[in-house]
Amino acid sequence: MRNFELRPSPNFSNIASPPFADDDKRLVDVGSDDTGASLTFSKNINNGAISFGIAGHNADHNSVITDPDFAPFEVVNFNNAEADQLSAFTEWQGSFKSFEIELGTRYQRIKNDADEISISPATLPPAVALQNRFNSSDRSQTDHNLDLVAKFAYPLNDEFTLINASTITFRVSLQQTLPL
Repeated sequence: MRNFELRPSPNFSNIASPPFADDDKRLVDVGSDDTGASLTFSKNINNGAISFGIAGHNADHNSVITDPDFAPFEVVNFNNAEADQLSAFTEWQGSFKSFEIELGTRYQRIKNDADEISISPATLPPAVALQNRFNSSDRSQTDHNLDLVAKFAYPLNDEFTLINASTITFRVSLQQTLPL
């Protein structure tokens, strides 16, 4: 997407600060590396199938915003922001008498981390305060999630099925979800 062609620039020209003296142009230099993989094993047993699997995903993000008309303006708003996810699951789908049943569980570990961000000194004080608050926080966190699923379906006739689905999710976070 090319911002200057597809989206009009906001008008900050009524602010007396030097970076907003003319049209508000921004260039955003972004980078992202994503890698993921999964492996699933399934086997038919009795009146159903059981599946086991693992999955992993790694994402790294960087973003720097500049103003082509005002060289001192720079915002490093994603600096080596990283999210690593690893999960394992097991699931059984099958039938028992007239019931269609699905039972499953998934454990997921999510680790997030980010380096310090920075903004240009010409930025307004509230933005500097936000930068300082973010940089002084613990930007590394790990979450552990456990999801349990139980679904039961009973056909009333050829057109209607009675479904009772229960999902229980346990989420234990070692820190806040987002560092602020």
